[in-house]
Amino acid sequence: MLRWLVGLDALVAWTRPAWGWAGQAALVLLGTHLAADRLDEILVERLSGLPIAWPDPDSPLAVGTWAAIGCEVLVAGWAVGWLLAARAEPVVDLKGWWNRISVPAVLVPLLWAPLALAGCWSVAMAIEDATSGFLLSGARELGYAVAGLVAWRYGLSGVGRVLRGIDRPARPLAALPGALIAAPMAGLALRHGLPIWGWL
Repeated sequence: MLRWLVGLDALVAWTRPAWGWAGQAALVLLGTHLAADRLDEILVERLSGLPIAWPDPDSPLAVGTWAAIGCEVLVAGWAVGWLLAARAEPVVDLKGWWNRISVPAVLVPLLWAPLALAGCWSVAMAIEDATSGFLLSGARELGYAVAGLVAWRYGLSGVGRVLRGIDRPARPLAALPGALIAAPMAGLALRHGLPIWGWL
């Protein structure tokens, strides 16, 4: 199995320049969706507890679901937009990054990373679900292995891209409006999108 995973990794590395950005974007979209699923549950629970005479018993569910979908779309657009905007010549050291220091240079990688990690966990769960029917044992380990490769090839490279490739924008606070919505989603991804809390 290890030889197969190494071969798959080599194939991904060879083809990555053509479509690597799409894998990075897909990873952060998966993480954003996972966080939105948790946001949906929180909103429905809070709305159901409010002393409001809802016109329909399902209204809290509908309002919470659509609010979570709206946040998901906004955060996904923000994250992918900055990923595609990070096209400047990559900085090679801390001094070069410091010369470009800006709100996006700090906030975008900081919020991008937990969303990408949650996307990796989504991959692990999907692989485990897909293989548990014929792999009586080892499905979870296979999911972890594939998620590790995905994190290595797309998570790290995606965070590196937004960390090293965002140039100083014309508007210093360009990332702030989106970050105000992305920060709670990144927090949900960190708290509910990673298995580490169950291990502690």
